[in-house]
Amino acid sequence: RLGAMAAFWEAQWAGGIAKGTRFDLSKPTAALVALLRGSVGRAGATSTPEVAALSTPLPLHRGAKWLVPGCGRAYDAIAIASAIDGAGDGDGAGSGASVLAVDISASAVRAAAEEVASSGVRDGAVEVRNADFFDFESGDGYDGIWDNTFCCALPPDMREAWADRTTALLSSAPSSRLVTLVFPIEGWRESVGRDADGGPPYLLTVDHVRALLEPRGLEVVLDEPAPASTDERDGYERVVVWKRRSEAEAESASA
Repeated sequence: RLGAMAAFWEAQWAGGIAKGTRFDLSKPTAALVALLRGSVGRAGATSTPEVAALSTPLPLHRGAKWLVPGCGRAYDAIAIASAIDGAGDGDGAGSGASVLAVDISASAVRAAAEEVASSGVRDGAVEVRNADFFDFESGDGYDGIWDNTFCCALPPDMREAWADRTTALLSSAPSSRLVTLVFPIEGWRESVGRDADGGPPYLLTVDHVRALLEPRGLEVVLDEPAPASTDERDGYERVVVWKRRSEAEAESASA
């Protein structure tokens, strides 16, 4: 499905992307860190206004399965796995996190595998796979999906397919959550001197993501400004968390 985009992203990574340069943040995304602290650490972790604003239950139970598409160096996949394992009972391998980090670029996957190996995360907690998001063997649904600017990297004419695939991959369990970092919202491309209609990343709005996901049975449980991933993205990101609408809620919405 990604076709020519695979060659584009492989060229970016094969050309050499050092940590902390271009779109590599060199650390987990700030919004994800706040979400994980707000969910796992509510009963004792030091809170901040950012953490309080993003406090919502996430599926971080023992054995939780997460998917991170367009993972890059897998900083976020490592952070999710660490949060799940840190919240568990610590009774051995296989009882904690199961995070699949997917990227279409083989060079990105090699960089991610190196990062995972050096991170200290439990063996097996993060699997890094060179695969097409639209066409990989997924098995059962995922308890959590973290879309960190993956949707905005796709050409706009692929967004319906993204919505179909994402909702299909999300578990039917009531506790399952899709977490999206919506970026770049209006004004960012102009603020950094880029063509407003260009990409990637392509302009995205919360209303547009709602129009994609709500007809597919998802509803918003949290929509907040995101802690800035970088200085230039400050004010141009939002965190939106989604759950599956229950049958009763679906019937009420259609009435």
